Amino acid sequence: MQKDKTVIVVDDCADTSETLKTCLELDGFDVLAFTDLDSAKNMLPRGGYCGALLDYRVNGSVTSVEEFIREMKRRHPQAAVYIYSGDHRVKDEWHRIQADGFFLKPVEAEVLTEALARHCPRNGNGKSNGNGSGNGNGNGHSHS
Repeated sequence: MQKDKTVIVVDDCADTSETLKTCLELDGFDVLAFTDLDSAKNMLPRGGYCGALLDYRVNGSVTSVEEFIREMKRRHPQAAVYIYSGDHRVKDEWHRIQADGFFLKPVEAEVLTEALARHCPRNGNGKSNGNGSGNGNGNGHSHS
């Protein structure tokens, strides 16, 4: 059986979504990037996903972050779902909506890479040893 290996990135800012996609690909992950949760949710039945990185406040979607997480966990129970936001008050929400962790923006790509490396295989061009230890600059809160 092939291991689930794709990461989903959702941010309503196309530049941010594409930048995160590029950074994660450079670190060896297979990534699909979206600017709305509806499109990302529609892809869930089609792929083998190991993780997702979601902006907590995605505009222009019928699907809420909480609904997306619930559907992702239903279809891909092994997948880790991390949320991020520039609003520090959101850090109290991630447990309630069953996310696996929260990152306060700005967050360095290395911190996101370390979190995802705990759950997702990487291609040969990934930079770290994949042990996923630590959470970088301390902006992230997560559990595995």
